[in-house]
Order: sequence, then structure tokens, then C-alpha cells
Amino acid sequence: MAQPLKMPQLGSDMTEGTLLNWTKKVGDAISSGDVIAEIETDKATVEVPAEASGTILQLIGQPGDTVNVGAVIGYVGEAGEQTGQSNGGAQNAASAPPKEQVAPPDSEPAKGNGAASRPASAERDQAAVPDDKAPPAAPSAKPADRGETDEQDDGNLPDGVKASPVARKIASERGIDLRQVKGSGPGGRVTRADVEGFTPPKAPAAATTAAPTQGEPPSGPDVEIIEVSKLRTRIAGRMVQSKQQVPHFYVTTEIDAEPLLELRKQLNANVDDDAHKVSVNDLVVKAAALTLRQFPNLNSHYYGDRIARYKRIHVGIAVAREGGGL
Repeated sequence: MAQPLKMPQLGSDMTEGTLLNWTKKVGDAISSGDVIAEIETDKATVEVPAEASGTILQLIGQPGDTVNVGAVIGYVGEAGEQTGQSNGGAQNAASAPPKEQVAPPDSEPAKGNGAASRPASAERDQAAVPDDKAPPAAPSAKPADRGETDEQDDGNLPDGVKASPVARKIASERGIDLRQVKGSGPGGRVTRADVEGFTPPKAPAAATTAAPTQGEPPSGPDVEIIEVSKLRTRIAGRMVQSKQQVPHFYVTTEIDAEPLLELRKQLNANVDDDAHKVSVNDLVVKAAALTLRQFPNLNSHYYGDRIARYKRIHVGIAVAREGGGL
């Protein structure tokens, strides 16, 4: 009999991984412990070992697919043996609890099924009870949502939004406000698919000159888009969380500015107009721009799953006024 190969939990906090590639193919003979695939998790790229020996009968999933822990990713058995499973959605079905079976209204109750197999006399007695005396009907059981079996609500409604835990996690990593996402799940619950397919509204025309803090990154010849791995996505999310929730202290360093002041003196020697004289602040801004040219990764913006590295350098300055404000 064909045995399923399941996605193992390769870390204490691992819930899913991205399939990078298969190291074996259908028809290959394998032994228990042989590496059959490479998976990228939030923290590293790991190898998936086989849990059984035999001939690979089926491999489920394509490189780039997200696979849940416990999902069936293939079958192994005797050569030529049939698995009876198709590739489509098998991994999700493997990790999902079975749907509750609800019998059609006109179907005959199965024998030995508790209250459903009551004697006919009991049903006749109940039918004789007037409508105003009859007990209230029990609510019908609703089948589980197979597409969200790994994303059940935890009973909390942060920000007043009903959403699955995985949907909240993805929204937090991508900087998406769940209040802007329309839920397609039961009772308007926001699901993982809703978050992944969400497109933020466009910013007003007056704000187009400023780089957006979330949503789609800008495009054009002056921007280079860099795809981000799951590891870097997790690191960036943790850095934002640390900045927002952990107290910080800052370290300052004293620098000898005599060479800087001497340069300023030389530059201003040939300038007659005081309004156009070079200030120390001008030199600091120039130094910052030259540093960004030397280290272009610092001239970037994080957009959840991608990084926009800007090829042009723009430096903004805020100056404190004597009466307060900037």
C-alpha cells in the first residue's frame, strides 16, 4: 500500500515553508532518510528527508508553492502502484481536518447513528406535539472551511477586525491595515487569500512625491526592485517590531571637525554674498549624500516582500525654529 510523505515540522515555531526544488523525481527508489526536497522557512533553507522507503509514486507541489506542516507532499510504495490522489490541492487537504458530513434533508437516517436512528414511534410522538410546544430546532452544523483549516480564529478581535491568525501574521509582515481588507470568509472573516490579494488604495495626487510607507513600491528607471527572501522578510518585520515595542538608547561619538571647518573657510573665501556662504550643515548633508552613494543599500525602502533601492539621492532637512516647531 502506498505510504504518504508528509511535510515535517523542522522548527519549533514552523507552520509552513516554501518549496524550492525536488531533489528526487517520480520513479526514483529511495530509502528512509533520503533528502527528497529543499524547503525555505522563515529562518533558513532546510532539507526534507523521506519518512519511508520504496519507489516515489507521486510528488505534490511545484517550486514556489507554500506547503503547510503535516501536508502530504508525495507518495512512496511499490513501482506501478496507484495512489488514488491528484496533485491539485492535496497538500492543503492533507493538513485539514475532515469535513463534517451533513446528510441531505430527504435522506434516510443511517442506522446506529444515535438520535438520527430513533424509532418511528418516537418521531410520530414528536409530530403530534403542537408547534408552540415543540422544542427549538438545533442550528445546523456548518462544514469547516477547508481553505482556512490552518487559520481558525483565536477568539480575539484586535482592532475590531475578524481575521484568521495567519492572515494577521501576513498583514503584520507586509504592513497592511486589516481594516482596509474585505473579508471573504464566514461572517466576513479576513482570510489569508484576502490579505495576499489585497491591493492598497492609491495615495492622493498631492502625496505622490513622497515615498509610500506600505503597498506597492514605486516603478521607473530610477528605482531598482529587489525580491526579498522569507528570511529577510522575517528579519525586517522583527526590526520594525523591536523599534516600536522595545525601549531604545542611542550612542553618540565625538568627531574632530577642525578639517571640516578649514574646508568651509576655504570655500567661503571666494564668496562675497553672505546668503550663499557654505554652512557646516551644508557640508554634513553633502557628506551624507556621498555616503549613500558609497553604500546604496542604505538608500532603500522596505515594502514587506520587496526592497526598493533608489538610484537617486535626496536628503531632507528639518530645522528647529526659535519659537518652536520645525
